[in-house]
Amino acid sequence: MSGKADSIAPRADPLKMERFTTTLLGGHKDAACEVPFHPGTLWGLPTAGLWRGRRGYRVRGRVNGVAFESAVVPRSRRFWLLIGEETRKRARAGIGESVIVDIEPLGGAFKRSSLPARLPARGGSGKKRPA
Repeated sequence: MSGKADSIAPRADPLKMERFTTTLLGGHKDAACEVPFHPGTLWGLPTAGLWRGRRGYRVRGRVNGVAFESAVVPRSRRFWLLIGEETRKRARAGIGESVIVDIEPLGGAFKRSSLPARLPARGGSGKKRPA
């Protein structure tokens, strides 16, 4: 093994839901929280195209017990779970507060209504086409 994080073999049960407690942070688009593991290494999955210029991992799970679908994206050598405003409100989670998160990889398409405001559905660019 080369010692790189991507070269570490995934564990025997790679698609298990992961639970962690983290702090919800505000961002310039949506709220996010740091994910304390490398999703590709843990789940043994490659990144997927999320929207133009951004790759990451599509996930589903619960934040403070509220179901949602979103994405984990890499940034600054860390991984961040994007939390849309609607999910944050339903979970009664304020910026700077501790939240309990359960996530697992998501197969198939997103439900558009559960996406963070700036995360278009699979295959979409997020831009409207001219009429």
